[in-house]
Amino acid sequence: MTSAMAREIAEIPEAVARLLEDDATFRAIAGRLAGRSFSFAVICGRGSSGHVGTYLRYLVETRLGLAVSLSAPSVVTSYRRQVAMAGALFFVVSQSGRSPDLIAATEAAGAAGATTVAIVNDAASPVAAAASLVLPVAAGVEHSIAATKTVVSSMVACARLIGDLAADRLLREATSRLPDRLGRARALDWSAWSAALSGARAAFVAARGFGLGIAREIALKLGETMRLPAQGFSAAELRHGPLAAVA
Repeated sequence: MTSAMAREIAEIPEAVARLLEDDATFRAIAGRLAGRSFSFAVICGRGSSGHVGTYLRYLVETRLGLAVSLSAPSVVTSYRRQVAMAGALFFVVSQSGRSPDLIAATEAAGAAGATTVAIVNDAASPVAAAASLVLPVAAGVEHSIAATKTVVSSMVACARLIGDLAADRLLREATSRLPDRLGRARALDWSAWSAALSGARAAFVAARGFGLGIAREIALKLGETMRLPAQGFSAAELRHGPLAAVA
């Protein structure tokens, strides 16, 4: 019997193709942001959405040249502090769009003077309502607790939006090829990798740059689906020995 997670993984190429067909939404958001001067960017998300945010951070810093801060929602919700964000470009990433801390952080960022952009699966969610601009990833309903198609669709949405903002033709062209490439990746034989994992005591996933958020997401999925102690590291961290963090 096919699991909900397997079915949703199979839907990824189609979901990404559907997302990229909505050219008008990407151009509208890019048009609202184009020509504006932002002093820095802030990215807010937790868990899988936080890993999407790590990927987005590299896109923003390399393509837009803005320094990026990763937001800690607890500053607003637990410590009741307001952070100065006048002139900032604030991104919130959320699959459900219903996490109270992400809603509060987005509202606080807008009140502090940031331009807020929500990258969400549900355009009618409270997080979307709290943001100035909404980019729906439109991946469809996701039943599996371990998110897959929403995570991939969110990363693709980030790449396409930043490609439009930066007028980066190569990035936009590369993004347009993703539905086909994702379909081919799914058709690959992954049996050797899965066989090695079945007997593993722990797993370490290493990457750098644009791959870092993806490495952390793979590690999370190994823990969620296989109860396998796993950690995603940057290549530099791996060289300097934090392997003792996972036993």
